[in-house]
Amino acid sequence: MTSRFRLLVAVSVVCLSIGSAFDDGRWSAAAVAADKPPAPAPAEEIPVLAVTDVAAIKAAEGKKVTVEGTVQTAAWSKTGKVLNVTFADAGENGFLAAAFSKYKEALDAAFEGDVAKALTGKKVKVTGTVKMFKDRPEIMIEKPEQVVVVPAS
Repeated sequence: MTSRFRLLVAVSVVCLSIGSAFDDGRWSAAAVAADKPPAPAPAEEIPVLAVTDVAAIKAAEGKKVTVEGTVQTAAWSKTGKVLNVTFADAGENGFLAAAFSKYKEALDAAFEGDVAKALTGKKVKVTGTVKMFKDRPEIMIEKPEQVVVVPAS
């Protein structure tokens, strides 16, 4: 056999093999689609709750929500270990947000060098998982992206 003939036979065998793969369904559109990774899940709907709706915030314990309200005070504790963010109209047992000092550098960098000063008196949205702390609903801030200052309208 000549090398041309061998090449022709080899190409024919390959073509027949591919054809049989299509015939038996291994290369069908459904089979090829099944090998693709699943489509990403739709974006999660995060409810937005008013800071004054303490009952709804408490009911959301263990769930991811966004709480919106005006910051009354944002200040680091005397020890400097915790940033406490309290909200106007939240009441004595109402919602609060907090951050540990290990996140201070990132938070300060994201908020003009002083997160406490940047948040005080501003309307903000805080997103995270609601937890109860001393009978108060709370969200722990671990990333700057969790806090958004709402532009004045």
